[in-house]
Amino acid sequence: MNKEYPKRKSIRLKEYDYSKEGYYYITVCTKNKELYFKTCEIKDIVHNCWIKIPDYFKNVGIDEFVIMPNHLHGLLIIDKKLCQINELNKNIDMKHKPTIGEIIRYFKARTTHIMRKNNSSEFSWQRNYYEHIIRNEKELNRMRKYIIDNPLKWELDKYNPKRLQHV
Repeated sequence: MNKEYPKRKSIRLKEYDYSKEGYYYITVCTKNKELYFKTCEIKDIVHNCWIKIPDYFKNVGIDEFVIMPNHLHGLLIIDKKLCQINELNKNIDMKHKPTIGEIIRYFKARTTHIMRKNNSSEFSWQRNYYEHIIRNEKELNRMRKYIIDNPLKWELDKYNPKRLQHV
């Protein structure tokens, strides 16, 4: 059976190489903004999968990140020098440069696999993710501050069920 699927419009820059070295600000949300990350056990799964990204992608590092009840904000660094720093990464094939899309796909698949294995069969990520290319140090520092301050803004978030009680 050949179904016609509607073509999704890409939110990525058409001519940009998303494997290019630099800093990237990422937001990944749960499906329907469900509040899956309320317990320490579930947050730990997401946390551990995020911090292990550099173990799988040897030229990728992580910077600031925060796990909110229904999303994650994080900074990823693509830098080929990271391969040389890590002594465990001998004989790495750097002909393939991972894109931000591949990195996020891996992260989402890994967390989903572990969550479902741990009796969270309903867990799912939102289909896409948001990314912003960091262009300079001032912007990098602004994004770091946004990530650090984000938990303080949860009280005002429209997806916070407690917010409705205060309005």
